[in-house]
Amino acid sequence: MNASTVIAQPLVAQLETYRPTLPESVAERQRAACARFLSRGFPVRRDEEWKYTSVQGIANRAFTLPDVGEALPQTTPTELEWPHGETRQWRFVDGRLVAAPDEPPEGVTALPLAVALTDPFWQERFAAFATSEHSSFVDLNTALASGGLCLRITAPVAMPLEIVWQVSAGVAGEGASIPLAVHPRLLVVVEAGASATLIEHAIGDAASSHFVNAVSEITLARNAQLTHYVVQELPAAVQQIATHAVAVDANACYRSFNIQLGGRLARHDFNVHLHAPKAVAELEGLYLVGARQHIDTHTRLFHEAAATTSRERYRLIGLERGRGVFKGKVRVAPGAAKSDAQQSVKSLLLHPGAEIDAKPELEIYTDDVTCSHGATVGQLDRDARFYLLSRGLSPQEADALLIFAFAEAVVEAVTLPALKTYLTERLVGRLPDRDILEEQL
Repeated sequence: MNASTVIAQPLVAQLETYRPTLPESVAERQRAACARFLSRGFPVRRDEEWKYTSVQGIANRAFTLPDVGEALPQTTPTELEWPHGETRQWRFVDGRLVAAPDEPPEGVTALPLAVALTDPFWQERFAAFATSEHSSFVDLNTALASGGLCLRITAPVAMPLEIVWQVSAGVAGEGASIPLAVHPRLLVVVEAGASATLIEHAIGDAASSHFVNAVSEITLARNAQLTHYVVQELPAAVQQIATHAVAVDANACYRSFNIQLGGRLARHDFNVHLHAPKAVAELEGLYLVGARQHIDTHTRLFHEAAATTSRERYRLIGLERGRGVFKGKVRVAPGAAKSDAQQSVKSLLLHPGAEIDAKPELEIYTDDVTCSHGATVGQLDRDARFYLLSRGLSPQEADALLIFAFAEAVVEAVTLPALKTYLTERLVGRLPDRDILEEQL
């Protein structure tokens, strides 16, 4: 173990005594991941990828593992109603599947992780490209994952698919609930020519103080399409580390919307590999970071073949004494000529105590490419504010509308009307001068 890295003794004991119950081909990878994590430990701020984000609040704390062995009884239909419109929904509580559709849409096969991993098809894909290269948190998830979902999409699917990752208040203890460490795993395979829309929604009990360490592995075959919404609204004391590893084949398109609103610490890594010619990735993101919040997003886009395209647009808003971090890396490999990568990151500071660190990066190892990036951090545009004032708005009304317009640029691109309405309402509820926005909108 790295001497500079503190790991709470209960976690060490859990890992040293943990015995995987999954099939041997998977259990072997789990044992290897466990050994790597115990050797490497948690990342520290001396690591370049973690220089702005400390995880000592996770490393030093004792968590217990939830029991995800058997699914809880199905919830009633009324408990499954969410404001995203009509979807097919799977709901997990602390990593345990508690509700699922009676029948998934045609062209979709859905299996709980433990069931799916008895099949060689899914065994081959577990921990195939979400690896320790991303971070030691991936190893920790690989070692302890037993709850989650595997989705195989074999045809165009019109009905949106929704996964609700919910955290409870915890296990009752003496005088207080015991926080859990939840390690959900999601595997998604979109076959050649298939398409779907997937929503991941992270929520929880207001009293929860869990640690959520989520890993998703997503594969798009030739000519496949996936629109992927990640909406994080975890309770104020929850700490979440989430890693998405995405592989995109020829002529396939992966489009994601990453909306970060909750949690005390929320670190999100998107690792997207454009493996073959004419693969496309479009990443949109928005987060509001307020008092006692630290939200950190790292995106890594790898152009590994010729004529690949990526578009990236993120909007960050700093409220009160919140801290936001964004690092976006684009790497164009040797031989990936005619790659086209465009990145735009804009940050808005609305309070003297707010802080945002934005760092775009380009690594280009070939000629004949079109690549650009830009990052801005500032306050409201004075000229736009003056124009609104000249049209008769009060200073407070002008500021409220400009802030909303800044954030709405991302939400407006959401293609599901019910989800767009929901996100707009959540956005208005978090921004300053909510009453003015509700009246104007």
